[in-house]
Amino acid sequence: MNENGRMNVLGMKFIPVGIALVAVLLIGVFSVEFVGVNEMVVTYNPFGSTTSDFVLGPIGPATFFKPFYYGTRTISLAQRTDHMWSEWNEKGAVVRKGGDKDFPNEFPALDSPTKEGLFVYIDLTLRWHISSKKLSEIIMAFPNVADVRTNYVLPKVRQLVRDVTSQYTAIDVYGSGRPIVSMKIQTSLQEAFAKDDWVVVDDLNIRKIDLDFDYYLSIENKMRAEQKLAEVKFEADQKIVKARAEAEA
Repeated sequence: MNENGRMNVLGMKFIPVGIALVAVLLIGVFSVEFVGVNEMVVTYNPFGSTTSDFVLGPIGPATFFKPFYYGTRTISLAQRTDHMWSEWNEKGAVVRKGGDKDFPNEFPALDSPTKEGLFVYIDLTLRWHISSKKLSEIIMAFPNVADVRTNYVLPKVRQLVRDVTSQYTAIDVYGSGRPIVSMKIQTSLQEAFAKDDWVVVDDLNIRKIDLDFDYYLSIENKMRAEQKLAEVKFEADQKIVKARAEAEA
């Protein structure tokens, strides 16, 4: 066999070895996962369809190995913050609010009914994070993890706040009863989210509550009328006192 023949035979022998080495390298690359800070990787069997087909990785920063054919989903466990707010002018018109072009990731003040059928407008800040306990369930329920916020957390918060304020009058929510209402909202949120154990509410800060503008005006007018009545009564009492003093002199 000539020299070229020997080289071809050797080349044919090394081809399977090369293919095997490439396969080993590829399997190695796809079997290692790097997890960032405050992240968790969930690996899953692409041929499965139940939560038992998901495997929870460590909370980052970390590195771990998985079967090379398994898929992965990375979930951030970092705290998230959502703001709901509106600003009004003296005529009761909204001049700025969450959701405007300058605040695209925020939301308008939460319009919430009261016991007598009026509305209050609540500015609040919600801080929350995804729980690591049931990530498999979350992924099954929300293939797009961003939907946890838009289709689960925010709708649930709006509904629970409205359920609480509907048990109180507008004056209770706006005035002296506000601390009680705020505490009840906080407790209701904690209990409701604890049932699914998908999300943890870290904090709910109710920054401001505005009354319906027409109702606010009616209260203002009533207070002015009562103040005017008190002034008139005071002046009348003063005249009576003065008249008695002059009669006795």
